[in-house]
Amino acid sequence: MKVPGLENGLKVLEFLNETKGRFTLEELHRHLGISRATLLRILNTLMDLGYVMRDSRKAFFSTATILIHHSPGGKILLEKAISMLDELLQASGQTVEILTPRGKYLYWIEHREPPSLPIRIVAKQGFRRTLYELDAPSRVCLRNYPVEFIEEFFDRNAFYTTGKVYRRLSWEDAKKLIYSSADIEFDEEGNANMVRRIAGALKRGEELVGIVAIAEPAFSMPRTHFEKMCDLVKGFIERVKESF
Repeated sequence: MKVPGLENGLKVLEFLNETKGRFTLEELHRHLGISRATLLRILNTLMDLGYVMRDSRKAFFSTATILIHHSPGGKILLEKAISMLDELLQASGQTVEILTPRGKYLYWIEHREPPSLPIRIVAKQGFRRTLYELDAPSRVCLRNYPVEFIEEFFDRNAFYTTGKVYRRLSWEDAKKLIYSSADIEFDEEGNANMVRRIAGALKRGEELVGIVAIAEPAFSMPRTHFEKMCDLVKGFIERVKESF
């Protein structure tokens, strides 16, 4: 038994993936023969899920062509990081995660935590969160996008910080946070859920493969604690790349 909505949604996504082009609503209507109203519902859903984006001329395109494609070597490096993640788990004694971007979202593809951990982290494998929230993983991810790309495809007025106080950021302030010089990023006071992440980019050359993070309760800690956690993330990424 066919499901027309699903069939049309896959038809749109396959067309955008195969053509690797950018099409307005009217152009998609002509190519696919799907009504404009149905197309708009499908595209809004696909954008919300991170599979499709829209550029400044309101043309739609698949994010698979720009953000989530990994080279064969990149996929192997990501698999290597996942296979070695228990090393970081044991060294940190905290929850460890690997995230990858899709569209305007970060997706949790691996999440591990010590069995005796008294406080559990809500974000599990399969969880997603917007990149507009400029915590450590988002900053690390966005830093690997050219500023021109962000200015064209993201809403520059939608970036914000969380913590004890929610704060909407101007694009100039957001850029300062995104394009800082730190190899490993962390948020000392944590996010609105009182979770702090220490995050670094796993890269193969210039290709962003994923984000490696330690997640912990945002208790007040001495500077030496943050230095230790940053060193653990950095050292883990280096060992993964050395073993590749």
